[in-house]
Amino acid sequence: MSKTLKEKYKKGDNFSREARLKGFRSRSALKLLEIQKKDKILRKGIQVLDIGSSPGGWSQVCVSFGSKVVAIDRKEMEIIEGVKFIRKNVESIIDMDCLKVINNSKFDIVLSDLAPNISGITFRDESIMIKLLKKVFLLMEDSLKEKGV
Repeated sequence: MSKTLKEKYKKGDNFSREARLKGFRSRSALKLLEIQKKDKILRKGIQVLDIGSSPGGWSQVCVSFGSKVVAIDRKEMEIIEGVKFIRKNVESIIDMDCLKVINNSKFDIVLSDLAPNISGITFRDESIMIKLLKKVFLLMEDSLKEKGV
């Protein structure tokens, strides 16, 4: 990678800069704000499960609307007031782990921005992603309220 490309990469794109200026940890926070603007899914008091939460952009947006958040990620995440963080690999999560944190009630919303480390080997990367998606789907089935999103 050339020096110019490295410098451009470090600075980030327009969305990354905008997110940082607004105090968000990731550009994905802006995407969730767009969804919220259109669909108004986040409200005060609802319970949100954020799978693959690090660095915490989506969790930040959720708590800014008064939602209660349980965030799960294998990577450490800096504390966000109003977020209960569980550091675990999604593949090793026992469904009740996240439910116990909020007194065994189910979630109104389940979010996932989960992505595996990419190797560049298509078959390997796709099979890992499918495995992760199946786990997220099982977690959603067990932890999402009947009319949840």
